[in-house]
Amino acid sequence: MEKALGSLPVVAAFAGRLRIRDVIDGLCPVDDRSELTHGQVIEALVANRLTSPEPLVRVRDWAAGYAVEEVFGLRAEQLNDDRVGRALDAIAARVDSIAGSVGAAAIEVFGIDVSRMHWDMTSISLHGEYEQTVAGLYAGRPAVPTTRLIFQALTSIRLIPASSGNPHTIPQPTPLQLELLDLLDVNPLEWC
Repeated sequence: MEKALGSLPVVAAFAGRLRIRDVIDGLCPVDDRSELTHGQVIEALVANRLTSPEPLVRVRDWAAGYAVEEVFGLRAEQLNDDRVGRALDAIAARVDSIAGSVGAAAIEVFGIDVSRMHWDMTSISLHGEYEQTVAGLYAGRPAVPTTRLIFQALTSIRLIPASSGNPHTIPQPTPLQLELLDLLDVNPLEWC
């Protein structure tokens, strides 16, 4: 059965670099009976928000149709609305600390110059000088790869999960998708 892969490997790679799961798990631990940590659930929820936002009651359906198990190691049934709600409740009191810690990780990992900084947690923007533009990214014209354009271009990537001894495969990614993954230094099969 084929699943949507989209930008899940990009989200997983960046979430790992920003230590989102580790930050949340450090600030909001779970008891020993939990199958998943709050960090794992929130990481999957971030991926949901960035790929195909769904109401909490449909996150499980989203996870079943996307390669969430292959990329994040989480089964769709583990992401039911009760579990997602418990994770959101757990982080609610610590959201400022989480945002600050993840923001500090971004500054460190990406070498962000903070001598002039506007802190806005409501949106993501990429600014600066780019060595190259990417052809075909925006209405057939060369464009600087912004977050929105990258996620839109990667949305249609599909994954055929491993079965009967055959490895995971990605059927026919476009040249643009391959170029974006290369630019981001993300191998999608590395995350499956």
